Amino acid sequence: MKEKTNQFCLALTKIAKRHSKALANVVMALSSQKHPSVVSLSESRVFRYQYSSICDAISHLAANSLELEELAARFRDLVLGQYWEGWGGITILQTDKTAIVKSQSPTLKERQIVATLKSSIPGNRPIDIGYDYSFVNIHCQESGGSFPLSGRRIELDQTPSQVAVSQVKQVMHPSTNWDKSDLVINTLDRAYATATYVDGVKTIDKLVSIVRFRTGAKVYEPAGPLQQKPGKCTKIFGQCYYLQAQSGYKTYKKHPQSKQPYEVWQTAITDKPVDEELLEPHILTSGRKVHIHLKRWNDLVMRTKDGIPMHDKPFTLLSVEVFDQLKGHSLFERPMFLGAFGSQAPSLSTLQIYEAYRARFGIEFFFRFAKGNLLLNKFQTSDRQHLDNWVFVVILAAWLLYTARKSLSNQPKKWQQYNLIEKMAHQAPALSPAQVHKAILPYLLTFDPTPFLPLKCKPGPGRRSGQLQIRRTRFSYCKKKSQSVPIPP
Repeated sequence: MKEKTNQFCLALTKIAKRHSKALANVVMALSSQKHPSVVSLSESRVFRYQYSSICDAISHLAANSLELEELAARFRDLVLGQYWEGWGGITILQTDKTAIVKSQSPTLKERQIVATLKSSIPGNRPIDIGYDYSFVNIHCQESGGSFPLSGRRIELDQTPSQVAVSQVKQVMHPSTNWDKSDLVINTLDRAYATATYVDGVKTIDKLVSIVRFRTGAKVYEPAGPLQQKPGKCTKIFGQCYYLQAQSGYKTYKKHPQSKQPYEVWQTAITDKPVDEELLEPHILTSGRKVHIHLKRWNDLVMRTKDGIPMHDKPFTLLSVEVFDQLKGHSLFERPMFLGAFGSQAPSLSTLQIYEAYRARFGIEFFFRFAKGNLLLNKFQTSDRQHLDNWVFVVILAAWLLYTARKSLSNQPKKWQQYNLIEKMAHQAPALSPAQVHKAILPYLLTFDPTPFLPLKCKPGPGRRSGQLQIRRTRFSYCKKKSQSVPIPP
């Protein structure tokens, strides 16, 4: 495994057209220590350049989005062909977006309003100004880690579903090694329960998408032969169901025509007979014993949206509830509803669908780890392309941690050594990315430094005396456009 990690670092010295050695030094420094800022990477023991080379390595990585995507495609071929060990059986992908806040960067173009985890001012909505980035990660079953395959900025005229479709198609390109996997499951949050995403990935045969629905969404039974009336148009949709626990009336304040309050009866999906029902015992990481109550309904459809027909895309619906074994009450106020789309979705068992979606939360841990340890949201720049390049550098650092996950022993901090997870780390087949991040620095220092040393060269002329910098243009933030532009495949 040491040779594999060393080979990965050597591959980084050839991945870019310019400043590749400096880039390798940046990635090694980023993955080996926790730093307060990007410029402080130059103080790492594995960084052999001057601090100005950090800017050179990032800015010259790619000049535009096309060059960056070509570079990312070559990188995916490298890691999936030589370093990924999770082929065979079912491969799980995770797709989600995260916000990189840039409220204090007025020189960046087309900043937009993004959702954050919490508000900086109590009582205000949890929003800020910055960019949304869409990630497609792959799940490592050994360590439970989530490793990014693609990271792309969502433009003002794009939706998360459109970007996700383009990313999944590029990640699962026929030229890659996905034929080694029997089935690929992509797990997504409720922002992707759209006709745009479901219709966009329908041509990928080996892909099953498991999407969480929002509570209250409507699903339909396909209309049967008995519901057709002679001389009338063919009926496509049958009974409508609402994804909620109980049926009842919902009150609206104003009718679109009469402008008066009115009520609508909503039939809950729980009133429909289930095709399968399971009650599985489970122990949470906190030690709490619970029961997972799973209900399954087959062959449901969504309504046509934005001109995209959905009656020909049936899916399997799951309802998930968690009950305390001792007290018997539900741990959550509402059940979670999951939809499995794809031609091979009916072949998956109910438990397989639930377990696959549980792995989706690994991408949330990746976002937290990347922002807290890999400086995902700490890069300061006035150029959006440089910010995109930095996101790719973070992806490289995450995969460097992946290659070393089996070569190291866990080295927790003194105050962490009594934690149960840290005590049991030696029994796991591989360390988590956070554990590798704390232990990898001495390991990287054992590599031969010769391939990573800078070449001798004359220093640049620097800034001349009296030379003034051009004042940068300042931009206000923009609002998301209502009409989105499709992304070419």
